Amino acid sequence: MLLKDDVLLKLGELEQLVENLEDSLVIRCNNERKEIASKMHRSHLQLEKKIKMLENKVSIKMNSAPKTINKLTYKLQNLG
Repeated sequence: MLLKDDVLLKLGELEQLVENLEDSLVIRCNNERKEIASKMHRSHLQLEKKIKMLENKVSIKMNSAPKTINKLTYKLQNLG
């Protein structure tokens, strides 16, 4: 009977250790998920910022292109 009680006690301890391990893994997975989501959010914001900057550059170049063409046309007309 003593051996059976010892085995049952050890089984109870093992069950508790497994539960603690499961809880620890769940907490760690949740923390990793939060960290990944945060990194993705920051990356997304950085990409949006870069896209906006590129859009602005393209817009400026497209807006200034007719002015440049007009200046060059004027210079060419004055040369001839």
